[in-house]
Amino acid sequence: MSLDAGETVRETAVLGDGPGAMAALLEPMLLRAAGLSDLTPVSLTIDHAGRAAPGERLAVEGRLDRATRSLVFVSAAARGMDGRAVAAASAVLRIANP
Repeated sequence: MSLDAGETVRETAVLGDGPGAMAALLEPMLLRAAGLSDLTPVSLTIDHAGRAAPGERLAVEGRLDRATRSLVFVSAAARGMDGRAVAAASAVLRIANP
């Protein structure tokens, strides 16, 4: 799947348990939004905005912000099914073979 800048991909997912649960939920969405398979992370930032319980179903959205010849900039957000903000993430990914 390949997105154009500004396009989004959405899904619902269940939050796992443990300190890395939000990263485990958001990082795959960031990669899906990038739309490429051979990427190396340069930067990954996750901002926690609210509380979500392990096992809670969340709406997750990823977006391709922009891409250059060698870098992809993506963002993602997780919201409770009631619409409350839970977390946001952004990443810069290097294209392995531009």
